[in-house]
This record gives sequence, C-alpha cells and structure tokens, in this order.
Amino acid sequence: MSYDRKAPDEAKRKKKLTRLGGLTERLIAPALVKKSAYLSQLIAHWPQIAGPYAAWAKPADIHPASAQDKDGILTLSIHSGRGPEAIASSEDILNRVNSFVGFQLASQLRVRQDLPLDASKAGKATTESDTTESQPKAASLQEALDRLGATINAKSKK
Repeated sequence: MSYDRKAPDEAKRKKKLTRLGGLTERLIAPALVKKSAYLSQLIAHWPQIAGPYAAWAKPADIHPASAQDKDGILTLSIHSGRGPEAIASSEDILNRVNSFVGFQLASQLRVRQDLPLDASKAGKATTESDTTESQPKAASLQEALDRLGATINAKSKK
C-alpha cells in the first residue's frame, strides 16, 4: 500500500485555511438574530413591561427556551442592594415578560448587581413623581415653620 497518494477528498480541499466563523456563521446566525430581536424588544418596551421594577432593573441578556433547553433564562442588571427584592419578585417579572411576548420566553431569572446609579440620582431614592409631589409639601412645611418662628418671636418680645 502506498501512502504517497492523495485521497480523493484531499485533492478537492482548498490549500487555504478557513476561518471557523465562516463555517459556523450560517448555523449560529439565525439563533443570534432571534435572541437579539427578543432582547431589543425587551429593552425598547422595558418600562411598560416591568412597571415598578423598571426603575432599578434592566434586561441584560436573554437565553430563550428551545427544544433542547426547556428553561429560558432572563438576566437582569440591577442596582446594588436590590438582589433580594429581585429574587422575591422573579415570578412576577417573568410573568410580565412572558405575557408581553405571548409565550414562555424565560422561566428562570438571573440577576447581576452591576447597574450603576445615575449621577443625577446618586444619593436620592426618589423618582420624578415623588419630587413633584413633595414640592408642595415642602412649601407648606416652610410656611408652617415661618408661622412657628413668628409666634415664638412674638412671645419672646412680650
């Protein structure tokens, strides 16, 4: 037997190397397009989907349920310290997400405490609606303090 002869398949091969991405792109691309479409829809409509959770949680990644993997996983980026609340609310959050897309996209929730606080909201735990509601209260409080001060001044002069 001679080992110098080339096999028929070997003669057809290219002599250039092929990138792995070029080989797998047509297999992986449809799944990535589908995944990115779900994630972009979640990000675009997150305030409507998440409701009260939207202030401290944002969707970071999604691994949709598939035929092989029955459990889809939604990963949220949350503010530090909100982990217990996110885990306790995970069923509600997942129900909101799944009802938005119309089927069970995810059945598990993962959290990452890596969502930064806005610089303008640093040190504040109030929302915009809270500040507008508290402004009249602050004005009435200031008026009450002014009246108290005037009363004290009037009594001290007597």
